[in-house]
Amino acid sequence: MKFTCAVAGRGSTPAGFVADQGDGLTRLLLTRPGQSAFTLDLYALSFDPASTATPATEQLLFTDLPSPSGYGCFQQTGSCFETDGRGRLLLNATQPDGTGIVDLVRVDPVTGQRLDLGPSTYHELSPDGQRLVVHGAARSDRQATLYDQDERVLPLGTISQDIFAGPFLYYLDDQQRLLRLAVGGTAEVVTTGVDSFAVLPTPGVPLLTLSRPTTKPTGLPSEMTPDTISFLDTGTMEETPAPPGYRRRFAPATYSPLSLVRLEKSRSFLKVGERESISQRTTTE
Repeated sequence: MKFTCAVAGRGSTPAGFVADQGDGLTRLLLTRPGQSAFTLDLYALSFDPASTATPATEQLLFTDLPSPSGYGCFQQTGSCFETDGRGRLLLNATQPDGTGIVDLVRVDPVTGQRLDLGPSTYHELSPDGQRLVVHGAARSDRQATLYDQDERVLPLGTISQDIFAGPFLYYLDDQQRLLRLAVGGTAEVVTTGVDSFAVLPTPGVPLLTLSRPTTKPTGLPSEMTPDTISFLDTGTMEETPAPPGYRRRFAPATYSPLSLVRLEKSRSFLKVGERESISQRTTTE
């Protein structure tokens, strides 16, 4: 094809495709050498695959982008760059410094609009790519910002952990409060006194496992006084203590952790043998 020859003749390297915008155009990401041997210029080439009469057009998206390995990865579908749910590119505008901090930028490959997200240690996208949490450069205070699906920019303050689960962002603040935040909503406190949490791989409504610190007897190693563990059903918001000896690990089993909790809640309707079988499926120490 004509555009392929033109691209190759100008020292360009394909770097994947932009998500379909429904306008009949195909958009190809290209990189070309930047001002130094360690940078690239990023372009979007737009063309109509159904028409040879319409010339291809290109747009410069970013100049002197740091050139890590993997750019120009010859993607047949998708992009060599991280993208959000709307096809916008998340780019490291600078090389990581000695502390791993980069300047994070979001670029719309269709309009060319650019949003500087500031210095960042790391970032996280929701599973659908519509929500983005950016963790700031200061590791000491762990400030984070949510760029929400409705275009709101919400400072989360100092947080120690965050996870997207279902329609919510769950996160721990510096007062050991577990909060959650839905699109268009305000942060609500789920529970308190939590030092860590995790999402268990269960079908349907997410189930969280919560860890709370336990008073450590003087002179005993910390591993001998494990945290108190409980399960939180995010549908009913009912919290259930973990079985005795549970250490947040499950052996391979037919029962999912969610099934275990719900069966344990209904144990009065189970036969003794079934309850024993469930109990044996937890890992104890």
